[in-house]
Amino acid sequence: MRHRTCLVLLLATAALGAHLDVNGSFERTAAVAPRFIAEAEKAKVAVSPRLPQLWQINYGMLSGRGGSSIQLVDDPARARTGRCALELKPAEVFLPGLPVKPGSQVRIHFFATGPAAVMLGAWLSSGKAQNLYPPPVAAGKADEKGYVEYTETALVPDDALVLSFSLGADGLVDDLSIDVDGLAIVAPDLAEPVADAADTLALATGDAPLVAGSACTAKLIDGLFGKAWQVGPEELLQVPGRYRELLGGGTLELWLRPHWEGADEQNHPLIDLSSDGFGLGLMRDQYNHVSFYGSDGWTNGTGIVLSQHWMFGNRWG
Repeated sequence: MRHRTCLVLLLATAALGAHLDVNGSFERTAAVAPRFIAEAEKAKVAVSPRLPQLWQINYGMLSGRGGSSIQLVDDPARARTGRCALELKPAEVFLPGLPVKPGSQVRIHFFATGPAAVMLGAWLSSGKAQNLYPPPVAAGKADEKGYVEYTETALVPDDALVLSFSLGADGLVDDLSIDVDGLAIVAPDLAEPVADAADTLALATGDAPLVAGSACTAKLIDGLFGKAWQVGPEELLQVPGRYRELLGGGTLELWLRPHWEGADEQNHPLIDLSSDGFGLGLMRDQYNHVSFYGSDGWTNGTGIVLSQHWMFGNRWG
């Protein structure tokens, strides 16, 4: 089946509150594309047939190291609570970027059976990245299942736009929670359809309710067809979807009106749809071409495929 990804830009899901549902219990899972597993084996990385929804594999780090394993454990006897835990031996996973209020406080809490570390960072309005400290600290002794509690608290810089979160471990991890002042996001169940069409993997439009878990700081304005999202260079656009099915191929569809000079000799990403490092994307490059690119997340990429010349002018196209 050929899948369709319709994108007309996205949703802001920020509200007063603190708790972010990031599927930290790892109970909601999704199948991993067989092609991705096969490419992982070539890089000497073991990946289970199912992985937790929302969490992404740091394939760049793993492909260079080799000998790592990422496994979804579905066993109440090994999970700290519930049925599932995530086993990293040793490996790293990360979350999509989260919009944050400048100066807010971030609190992280999780349990692990072996050495574990969190890399918490922020993308700043200057375009630079900054790591946030201190690192998580183990608290107390291991419980009856061998889990040790880890906690971390950090302050977001005053010029921060997006929060980044990576988790590395050599053992089981379970019951992870993130609390950010002034932000409440609920991760959706990606097994649910995102639109009436069963083959639509992701959908974002200003004229229909968007799926829970979308995150954006854009402004809703009048568009070519109804409403559209106006996105500036310092704004986050993100919508969840069944991106692990992207390796099956499909269609990217959107309308865009640029707000930059037509011949500015800069690269402008238009769409980036990815999961675990593989995915598809469109960009307008510095040579004034609209280009398509893709990757299976390990060693095989399409490179840059020329689509057509960019048309100058502040208009929809």
